[in-house]
Amino acid sequence: MMMNRWIAITYVAALGCADNGSSATAFTPARVTVDSSKMMSSLTADEQTTLCTELTQSLSASFGSPEVSCELGSHSGTRQGMAPCESWYSDCVASAPAMATVSACTAMNTDMFSCPITVAQYTACFNATNAVLLREIEAVPACSAQDPGVQPTADEMTACANAQCDYVWFD
Repeated sequence: MMMNRWIAITYVAALGCADNGSSATAFTPARVTVDSSKMMSSLTADEQTTLCTELTQSLSASFGSPEVSCELGSHSGTRQGMAPCESWYSDCVASAPAMATVSACTAMNTDMFSCPITVAQYTACFNATNAVLLREIEAVPACSAQDPGVQPTADEMTACANAQCDYVWFD
C-alpha cells in the first residue's frame, strides 16, 4: 500500500532531504500536560487516558475535517487509483460530519505505552510524523496513486531519530 510507503518516510532517519513546501492545512501539534520527563512505560492508567485525549485533540483538529479525512481514506490501497474512488470520495465528503474525532490510541498502536522513551520524545515524534502525513495527504489529489514526493524536514527527522515507536493510528 502506497500510504504505508509514504508514512515510512517519517520513520527512516537516514532519508534526509528537507521539504520546503507548505501545507494548505497546518498540522495542530499535540499540547501534552502529562509529565514530559516520564517514561511512556511508567504512565499510570489515568496519565495514559489523558495523553490519549490530548493526542486525539491534535489529530481531530488536523485530520477531522471531511476533506482531509476523506482524502486520507481515498489513498488507501483498496481505493487509490481505482475508478470508483472519485465517487466514493464525493460521497464521503458529502456525508461526513463537519468535524470528526480522530482517535490517537487505536488497535494499530497499542504498544505505544511500552515504548522505551519519554512522553516528550514520543510527543515530538508524534507531532513530526503526523505533520508529514498531513503534507503527504494534501500533496496529491484525492484518489491519486501519485507519489507525493514529501520528505520530512530536518527537525522532523531529529524528532524521530531516537524514538522508534509506533505512531500509526490508522490501518
